[in-house]
Amino acid sequence: AARPDEDPAAVALHIARAFAPETVDGELADPAATFLVAETAVPVGYARVVAGRSHEALPGARAAGLARIYVEQAVLGQGVGDALMAACLDEARQTGHDAIWLSVWERNPRAIRFYERWGFRAIGETTFTVGTDVQRDVVMAREI
Repeated sequence: AARPDEDPAAVALHIARAFAPETVDGELADPAATFLVAETAVPVGYARVVAGRSHEALPGARAAGLARIYVEQAVLGQGVGDALMAACLDEARQTGHDAIWLSVWERNPRAIRFYERWGFRAIGETTFTVGTDVQRDVVMAREI
């Protein structure tokens, strides 16, 4: 769903592209990607860690990328995100990585605080296109 300062049409376009069956099929087939799913009685969140996904701001690091970490809004604040993050860090560590990075929309202070609480620090910025809306993301990383 679009946030108050996002264009709903741009968000809908992004969702249609990013979660199209062929896009998801490609992500699932990527041998470098690991999906982690959080469940209660039903799935309530998931994350995707991509092995060997380095970032220019981490020279010399064996970095993994945290490509997605999503939690159902209804369960925010109930520890699902913490469980997913712990699993992501374990996955990256077990696959031989010494750092992990992600990008987060600059207008998502709740997510930024969550990542900071987990030891992530800003290392740069990038853009991310949501439909037709080009947004500024903060690139964050931490050692593992």
